[in-house]
This record gives sequence, structure tokens and C-alpha cells, in this order.
Amino acid sequence: MNWKDCNFITLRDIYVAYRKAKRDAFFDPNSAHGLKFVAYEENLAENLEALLTRLNSGTWSDDISFIGTYTYIPKSIDSDKVKAANNSLVHFCATDPLEDWKRIHGETEKSETDYRLIIDATIDYMIVSALWVLKVGHKYDACLDSRFAVGNRLRRLRPSNGAPAGTVGVVNEMSHSLFAPYFSAYGSWRQRGLQAMKTELEKDHHIVAVTMDLKRFYHFIDPVFLLHPGYLDKVGLTLTPDEISFTEHLLTSIQIWRKNTDEKSSNLGIPVGLTASNIIANVLLNEFDVVVSEELMPVYYGRYVDDIFLVLRPGEKFSRGEDFLKWLARRLSNVMTYSEKLTGPNSGPELTLKLSYAGNSKLIFVGKKQKIFQLEGKSGLDLIHPIIEQIRIQSSEHRLLPELPEDEAGMTMRSLLVTPDATLEADALRKADVVTLRRAGFALLLSEIEAHSRDLEPNCWRDRRKEFYGLAERHLVTPRGVFDYFKYIPRTLGLMVASKDWDEAESFIQRLRQVIELIKITTKSVNGNSTTCWINLNRRMQEAILQACPAGVKNFPIKKILKALHTAIPNKEDELHTLMEPLDLSDRLKMADWGRTSYAQLWVDSKLPIGIDPPSSIDDHIIRRYLKLHVMEWFRFQANLQPTHWPSLAFPTRPIGLANITRLLTVNNKNLHHLKRLTAAFRGVWMPASHGLMLSGLSGGTMCPNGPKCPNGPSHVNCPKCPNEYRHLFVPESKNSKIRVAVTNFETTDKQWLAAVRDEPDLSLARYERLQKLLNHVMQERPRPSYVVLPECSLPRKWMMPIAQKLAINHISLLAGLEYERAPGGVKNEALVSLTTNFAGYPAQFCLTQSKLAPAWAEENHVREKLGVGIIRPDRLFRPIYVHKGFHFGLLLCSDLTDIRNRNHFQGWVDALFVLEWNQDLNTFSSLVESGALDLHAFVIQANNRQYGDSRIRGPFREEHKRDIVRVKGGVHDYYVIGEIEYKLLRDFQSAASPDMSGKALFKPFPIGFEISPQRRVGKP
Repeated sequence: MNWKDCNFITLRDIYVAYRKAKRDAFFDPNSAHGLKFVAYEENLAENLEALLTRLNSGTWSDDISFIGTYTYIPKSIDSDKVKAANNSLVHFCATDPLEDWKRIHGETEKSETDYRLIIDATIDYMIVSALWVLKVGHKYDACLDSRFAVGNRLRRLRPSNGAPAGTVGVVNEMSHSLFAPYFSAYGSWRQRGLQAMKTELEKDHHIVAVTMDLKRFYHFIDPVFLLHPGYLDKVGLTLTPDEISFTEHLLTSIQIWRKNTDEKSSNLGIPVGLTASNIIANVLLNEFDVVVSEELMPVYYGRYVDDIFLVLRPGEKFSRGEDFLKWLARRLSNVMTYSEKLTGPNSGPELTLKLSYAGNSKLIFVGKKQKIFQLEGKSGLDLIHPIIEQIRIQSSEHRLLPELPEDEAGMTMRSLLVTPDATLEADALRKADVVTLRRAGFALLLSEIEAHSRDLEPNCWRDRRKEFYGLAERHLVTPRGVFDYFKYIPRTLGLMVASKDWDEAESFIQRLRQVIELIKITTKSVNGNSTTCWINLNRRMQEAILQACPAGVKNFPIKKILKALHTAIPNKEDELHTLMEPLDLSDRLKMADWGRTSYAQLWVDSKLPIGIDPPSSIDDHIIRRYLKLHVMEWFRFQANLQPTHWPSLAFPTRPIGLANITRLLTVNNKNLHHLKRLTAAFRGVWMPASHGLMLSGLSGGTMCPNGPKCPNGPSHVNCPKCPNEYRHLFVPESKNSKIRVAVTNFETTDKQWLAAVRDEPDLSLARYERLQKLLNHVMQERPRPSYVVLPECSLPRKWMMPIAQKLAINHISLLAGLEYERAPGGVKNEALVSLTTNFAGYPAQFCLTQSKLAPAWAEENHVREKLGVGIIRPDRLFRPIYVHKGFHFGLLLCSDLTDIRNRNHFQGWVDALFVLEWNQDLNTFSSLVESGALDLHAFVIQANNRQYGDSRIRGPFREEHKRDIVRVKGGVHDYYVIGEIEYKLLRDFQSAASPDMSGKALFKPFPIGFEISPQRRVGKP
């Protein structure tokens, strides 16, 4: 292929496309791609260079071996006709779903099944697809109005200031994925429509709300419209000769693929599962968006690909759905016609889209798939309130820590698996929403189970897990369940393998074999090949097994499970079950970032498989610079991590989190300055050049014994006799004049302390649930607290990042004492500081660990008695003043409060001092807290182990009864109390040249010699 522009496609473009293709393939729920990517990355540089050569030669678009093959996934199963034919005057139902299915089908009756054709593409073709999107498809996507078309949208940078409504920014090439997240886009599409309905009904308007979707949309598209002059003219798009040529080759490849499928008789269709198809399908309806918005002037119009959500004030009322559809067709007569199909399985009214450029595309809204609601007044609100509430509950639960119901009944209610269709139908705006709500409910339950699997040892929650397995077998592994919950079956099996539940995994597979046999006997396919579908399921389950292999497991149980799967779903082309070393494949999947746990997490936890060599490094300096391999290596040395398998960091499926990046780096300005480069290298995200996260104000000055004669200058940097310590750590976040702190009264036992000292932390289900329940209640408070505080040595390190992340999602920062960690020379006693922030240009969290400066005498002795080594003192003095939300605070760990130098360090510089404690000497610390509130003239937040109590927020108020804003002690349950700190009132008081001594003063006079820091001072002294 002779490109007009010799740089139209470069090797760098290929690498960019590969990065995006790999991540999108990992999250493809339809096909198993992992082992293909493992093999491809073994010779990555050579494979990508060969692909570039082939693209430039133009010999790829008609080669089916280059494009790939096809497979099927379950779409629907319809037993309504069979049930109607066997309807009895007396209701009868068997509780065993398999027995009930056999009963209603008898010997001759058969239900109808439908299977969806999808592509099983080669790696090269996935890259070509992503490359077309980056080189050409993004131009089509940019022509869509972002106010209306919300699904399948590309990841882009923000549009420039002053850009017209609905326009988009440039494509984000650095991002690891092509498309914006599904969950947030779909949720926004649905929520905005419901809110529009609610607003109109509250105004007592008469509205009609419509949900529609097109019949077999992807399979009935004629993609030649992409180059139709009429289409290009309508959207105002001009393509270069090279862009036209590339698009022509893509269209040829789609046609070749279609001709090599079971549905080759049709000249229509684009491959489901191909990234380019997502763009093609979305942009086809561009004209429909324009006509609807201009002709109907709707209250709300949103389109998620082919799912339409329309809210109108039509000005007239309708007695039947058909009457409204006719009215709609008249209003949109330029692009839509109404007809009625009188016979056949899809009889009923139809709306057909006639877009001038759509060629042979069949764009039909079938009547039975549409739902129309004519609403007004209170009765209309009665309909949509349950829908909004159900969505709100599910959205809220996703933002909480995992709390599993105690029994199977609770699990079924949580997942909506036993809710009758009739109940959900009344609350569903679309017929598909019945299944959607149930899937969302089950997905949430499965995610919570997987979180338990990640955080707990298998033996401590086996009974709860078995309850879930029984639920999954009865509801997922049924003829209907296999169709509705197809993508969750491999995940459930993977959970069993990860938890070493070998017997349950075999039972699950055997049950699936019975169901597949039952489907073969009792159903007939109206579309698609069921055998190919089950082979596809076999491959996905194989991959789930290999992804989930736990560390230390032997080959035998894995081979046994793989053999059982091969027996249940035979696949003549598959020999995986006979492999001698499936664990070798499992390790290779993990090293390619295709394991159940991300490569980044295994890397951070030093749990990577050993003995697998990475591909040779890349010689091309342009590619190395694009991948930022040198930045990754710099971070590895700074964070003291093991050598990397570089492709898994350069092409991650789940990149390392920003919170982990900041936590692993030593906090200094050099490292903070490099965050922009680090986030670009590891996460592919943009960050402002001046992100505002910084250290400032070296302490010293008059403290230096050399005074003004200090040879190191006025800043006293590196002065051997002057503490070289930073004063402020600025963590940018929206300012808040009132700070709310959740002070917890949480118990950690002596036995748990000792287990942590011995490097055998208590990670039991009971402890896990206590902590989850406590923090979930905190997250559900309104208004939410700004900070939640946990005592010293209370939080197991394995749980700290998931907990901090969930709190951050809810805009809550965490200050928590971490359990001891073994290290060379002793144990570490540290606190986790997780602060919400917008420094990266989007909501995120900044994490670091702050060490205890010196242990208490008794603490040191106890540790030495148990281990023979003591507590490690930090090699630098680090007690910063955190500036967050405009709030200035410091943090100390227990006995550090007894050092008068530490208290003096904060005087005048902080609004509050947090003290995380494990302290039984309540009288001594009570005096220190009470005097500290007065001599620091600041709020003191003390969080102590519930064994001893006296957790509180103390303030320097004039009136005695106001000084303890919060004070708690005792109780048999963990709990918390939220206190409010109005720190600006304190600053106003302290900024005066002399304190207010009147009876109306809010605070006690500040101490003689007290001086407020310039950063906190209000106005002039």
C-alpha cells in the first residue's frame, strides 16, 4: 500500500494501538484472548515491526487468517410459548430449576434460543482495528454531539475553554484504553433521563417517556456508509486520501470476515467485539440525533449506541402505544416510517429508520422491544420513584466496602435473583432492564465475594463461600441462567480455583454439563450455532482457571479441573487439558498482566512468579521514549521494587494506581516533581505541569546554633547542626471552612498485636466484617466527614489500600495506625495518611506512610522480648504540617506526643493535631491532650484503642463544657462519633495582636510567646 504520506502509519502508531488493543481485549467479556497475547508478547518487537510492514504493503484486508475467526455467545432463550402450551388451571412449580425445565418441555416441546455472532480476532487485527480508530475513526466520533450520543465514546482530553456545547477534545493517545468507561456513561445516560422525567412531573407536566432499541443492530448495519459522500457531507467530514484508503481496506476486511461466518448469506453486519465496530455503529445514527433534537425538541434525548431514551411533552394524549408510534413517525417523517407486521414471530408495529446514506442497513425498532409511558402528576412519580431508588441503592453499594450477607437468603435478596419478573417489570423503563437490574445485583454480590477472596485467607470464610456457590449453581447454572449470566460463569469458576475449592469447582462444571445437555435436548436455535457457543465458553473457563491459580498450588488439582472441563464441553481443537505444566501457563498469564490479580499489585507486593524472562528490550529510541521505560526503571529503584517484566508495565491491562505510586515514593520535592512523568508512563493520563503537590518551608532559622553566620545561607539547607526538615506538605483539594472528623472507637486485641509482631496478622472474617461495617456506616453519613481516624496498630496492611480507596471514592480521607511490618533490623510502626485530592486534574488520593519517631519504652521492650529486635526509628525527621482543604494539621503516633520537642514543632503552625494511640495510661495522656490543646492552642484529635478508650476531639475553648467536642470510652461494639471543627474561627482569634479577654471570647487566651504562622494568619496582626 503506497501511502501518500509516508508517515501516515509509523511504528510508534503501532505501539500506541497495541497498548489500547490489549487493554480493551482484557475487558472483552465475550472471548478468551489471554494466551494469544502471551504468545504475541514473547516476540513483541518483531511482531509489531512485521505488522507495520504488512500494513504498508496492503496485503492484509482480504486474508482471513490475518483477520481471525468467529464464535457465538448466548443471546436469549424464550420458553413462553412452551409454558403457554403446557398451562394448567392449577399452578404447579418444581423448586429444582432443572426438573421444572424438563417438566414443562415434555418430550416434544422446544424453546427457542438465539445466539449472537461475534468475532474472535487475531492480535494483529485487533491492533489494526484500534489503529483505524486512532487514525480515522476518531474523526467520525468527533462529529457526534456528546450531549446526545453517550455510549462508545472515545477517551479524550477536555475541550478548550469556550468550545460550543456538545463538542469534544482531542483523543488521549496516552490513555491505555480507547473508550470511556461503560459504567459511568451508561449510568449517566439513564440517570439524566429519569431526572428529566422527575423534574417534569414535579412541575405537573404531561409527558411521554420512550425507550427503544434497534433489532439486531450490529448484524444489520451496512458499513459502506462510512465513505458515502452524502454522509460525509452531512457530518461535515473531510478525509485525506490515506484515510480513505485505510477505511476502504477496513471495510474489505469486514466483508471478508462476514463471508467466512455461518451468516455469510447476508451482506450486512459488522463484527461484534471489534473496537472499530463500536465507532461504526455509533456514528451511523448521527443524522437521527440531529433530527430528533431539532424536530421534537425533547425534554431529554440520550442515545447509548442503539438504546434510545426519549422524554417529550407531546401536547396531546394517546390511548394506545400504536397511536404514539404513528405520531412519532409523522413528526420524524424525514427519517422514519411506521408499519405493522401482521404475521410471524415478530408481528406488531415497527418503526423503520430510512437514513439517506445508510445503504442496505436494516434499522428497525420492533414494537415488542419498545416501552412507552404516558405520565402525569403523582401517579407518574409513583412509577419512577422505585426505579430511581433501586438505581441509587445499587450505585451506593458499589461505593461501599464489601459486606456479605450472613446466609444464602440474604445473598439472594441482595442480588435480586429471586425477585419475580412482575415486580421488576413495573419498575423497569425497558424490558431489558429486568435482566439488567438482576445482572447488576449479581455482579455486585460477586464483586463482594471476590473482594473477600482477595483480602482473606480461604479457610476463614469457607462456609460463607459455599453458601454463595449453592446460590450460583441454582440460579446461574440453569437453562435460563446460562443465557442471562453467561459472562459471570467463568468468574465464578475462577473464584473457586483461587480459593482452592476443588470439589466445588468440579461440581460446578458437572452441573454446567447437565444444563448444556438439557439445552441441546429441549431447545431449537433460531439463529446461531450452539456448539460453537459452548466451545467459546470452554475457552473462557479455561482462561479463568489459569488466571486464578493460587501461589504454591501443585499442577495436579489444576490439571484435574481442566480435564473435567474438557469432558463436560469437548473441544477437539483444544489440548490444554493434557498439558504437563498448566502452572507455567498461569505464570505467563500473570506476567503478561492477564492474571486474576494485576501485575502491578503482584509487583508492589513482591509476589511475582520467577523464572520467566521478559522479551528483549526495544532498540528504537523513539519507541522507548514513547513508552517511557526509563521513567519506569527510575521508579523501580526509588521504590526499591524487584526487576520488572517491562511489557506488563508498558502495556498494562490494569495499571498501577496513583495512590500506590505516591505511597511507594519517599516524599521529597524531586519525587513529587516527577509525578507528572510517572503518571504519564504508568497510567497514560495527563496531569497539569503545576499540580500544586509540594513540600515547602525548610525549618531551621533561629533554631540553627550558627544563627545568621550559618555557612549554608538563610535557608540552612544541609546544615549539619540544623534540623533539615520540611515544614509544609501541600495536598491540593477544594477548601472547606468546616472540617468533620469521624473519631472511631475501634478495638485491637493484645492477641492481634502479638500476631502482627510475629508477621502473622489476624486476617479473620470476624475482624474484616467489624472494620467494614464500621467504615460503611461512616461513608453513609450525611453530611460526610472529611476525615476518619483509626487508632495506632489497628489496620492490617493487606487491607489498607482497598479501604483507603473506597473511602476516597466517597471523598473521605483516612488517618490510620498500621499494624507492625517486619523489616531488616526490626519492625516498623507507621501510620497511613490517605488524603483526597484533585492535584492530578481529576478526583484521586495521595497516600504516604508516616513513621513513629521513637517507640515507648514498654513498647520497645515488649517487641524485643517477642522477636529479639526492636522498633526501627526512621532515618529522617518527618513530621510535616499537612495543608489539605485549607486545613493545617499534624500527626503523631502515641508516645511521640510525650516529646515536648514534637509538640513545640507544631505550635502556631497547625489548626489541629491528630494523635493515633495504643495507650492504657489514660491519666497521663489526658493531661497531655488537655494541655496540648492549650499550649499548642489547637484542636487535638485523639484516637485510642477501644480497650482503653478516651478517644476525643479537644479544643482550646474558654468555657470548660465546650472543650471536649467529642469524647468516647467503653462499649462492647465498635463505633464512631463525628465532631465538627470550625478552624477559621480559631485563626481569627489567634491573628489578633493580643487575645480577646472578654467574657464573649470563644477561646482561651493563647500562650505567652505564641506566634501564628504566616500561612494561617488572617489579615494584619
